[in-house]
Amino acid sequence: MTTYLLNTESTYKTLQPFKSIEDHNANIAAIREQFNDQLTKSEKEVLDVLSRYSAKYFGLSYLSKSKIAEMIGISRRTVIRACLKFEQLGFIKQYKLKRAKGDKRQSTNAIVFVDVTPQCHTELSHQEALPKAPEKTNRLKDNTYPEALQCFYSHFKQRIVSMIGKVDQNLISKLFGIYKAQSIKMLRFSIYTDKVSELEALSMQALSITLKATQNKPIRSLTGFYSGVYSRLIERHIIGIERSYMAVKSHTELEWFMPSYRTE
Repeated sequence: MTTYLLNTESTYKTLQPFKSIEDHNANIAAIREQFNDQLTKSEKEVLDVLSRYSAKYFGLSYLSKSKIAEMIGISRRTVIRACLKFEQLGFIKQYKLKRAKGDKRQSTNAIVFVDVTPQCHTELSHQEALPKAPEKTNRLKDNTYPEALQCFYSHFKQRIVSMIGKVDQNLISKLFGIYKAQSIKMLRFSIYTDKVSELEALSMQALSITLKATQNKPIRSLTGFYSGVYSRLIERHIIGIERSYMAVKSHTELEWFMPSYRTE
């Protein structure tokens, strides 16, 4: 039996996931970082509208799908499919509502954003990122990372599972090991010690590119492919930017999924 909530202010306040508009905006930025390459142009437009109309109750929108479709100029069915996809990707939840007054008929859904920001990893320092002395135990298991790094590992693993389903844990560990090795190599240089967040975002982009490529053609070495993609992204978007700050203006493809690179 379907359970309906009432479309009252108390319901909206109970469901709203954030305490401030700043928290909501930070979450939208994280969604764009993590899911940019998995969304179509129309889906990005739906996301933008939902984001803008989630300001009264931080992270919650009760805009109807018909209204969203009208604002963007697409069909209502396209908006419905977009929202279902957002739910499958794990960054929104939809709650069925009914009118609190009158005929009690079904009202518009409450669309609530899910917090995807890796909050426990934001304070990861250069020293925390450096490897400790070798141990005999398997350091690639889920529970062997420091707490801060474990948080990002969870997001990394979730991305793999969301794109290709259940996979061998050993493959996940190898891919994450490549991220660690290449990131640690960068963080050893003092000019890059503040680039933890950028390295995370690029590693997630490289992961999505790699997993998407497997859907188009067989890849002999998934780990080798991922390593190459991640290396090229680091070279282009971190090392290249450090070499010439003004070169940032040419990286227009970063502006949607990584707003921190904007120079204006």
